[in-house]
Amino acid sequence: MYTPEQLIHIFNLLMDKDNFIFGLRNREILDYLKVENYNYRKYFKPLKDQFCELYNWDEVRLACKIKQSKFRNKIRNSKVVKYSDKSKEKMRSSQKKYNESIKGTEKELHRKEIARLSLKNTHEKKLAHTPEANKKRIESRKNNGTPWHTSETIKKIGDSNTGKIRSDETRLKQSLLKLGIPRPNAKGLKVSQEVKDKISNTVTYLHRIGTYPLKIKSAGHSEVEQVLIDLDYEVINEHRVGRYSYDIFIPQINTIIEYHGTYWHLDPNKYDINFYDKSKNRYAHEQWTIDDNRKAHAISNSIRYIVIWQAEWESLNKLQKIKKIKSIVEYE
Repeated sequence: MYTPEQLIHIFNLLMDKDNFIFGLRNREILDYLKVENYNYRKYFKPLKDQFCELYNWDEVRLACKIKQSKFRNKIRNSKVVKYSDKSKEKMRSSQKKYNESIKGTEKELHRKEIARLSLKNTHEKKLAHTPEANKKRIESRKNNGTPWHTSETIKKIGDSNTGKIRSDETRLKQSLLKLGIPRPNAKGLKVSQEVKDKISNTVTYLHRIGTYPLKIKSAGHSEVEQVLIDLDYEVINEHRVGRYSYDIFIPQINTIIEYHGTYWHLDPNKYDINFYDKSKNRYAHEQWTIDDNRKAHAISNSIRYIVIWQAEWESLNKLQKIKKIKSIVEYE
């Protein structure tokens, strides 16, 4: 048993921003408790049980993780750490082995929750950055001679932009941005760079934490959803699987239904493979590749994937629509 004074001292060590203690399993804590050899049952388990009675373990873990990331960034900025290919492969394999060992356990869920909270904390700080603070960061980075991208990344960016066809309208917008002139939005109003940065940061943050609520449902999407609800199926809209968000997810049968608009997804029955969409700045075959990647991602996560095309859906009457949805959900 450990005294309250000992537990308070350990808590202060963990929460102290100026030390290198990131968890209970630390040599300094062992020395303080006069523990010579590490033993899980005799030392760590009773210590953690007593510690959790006084303090919220998740909050302490999160504070230690944030503190640890700050120290890592400090070390990375002070000197360049280079690992050999052999070391990198060894680290990857050990991490992969560990992730597989905890797969499906409470520990995996706990780690994901800690990571989510840490990511949320980081993005909230980023959203709080003012444009002036961001400019100072850019200037200090330039003065320190720290490059934004490696030469390999710069080459990749250059290769990806080579051969891209840009309209006169896009060229004009780029010229205006270089001159610092804000471009007009859809309503013809000029939006300042500060407002744009704020919107961009907010949307990025909401996408990262999986709560981006601003997508407007089409009429066909709403109809499919209503038919499923009438058939007593639970419907989850904008269901996220990894980095992708899908229109409708039905948990009872582990199925995703995507409602593809004729123009937005460039229906292969309506558009040629070389059709160029000016609004999205891409060809039809590029859009189909994007949709195929989304489908492959869902299937790789053992989820059934169904597409309903707008033209097909609108050609059906009410009874035929219900029959089609029934054929999807009542498959064998």
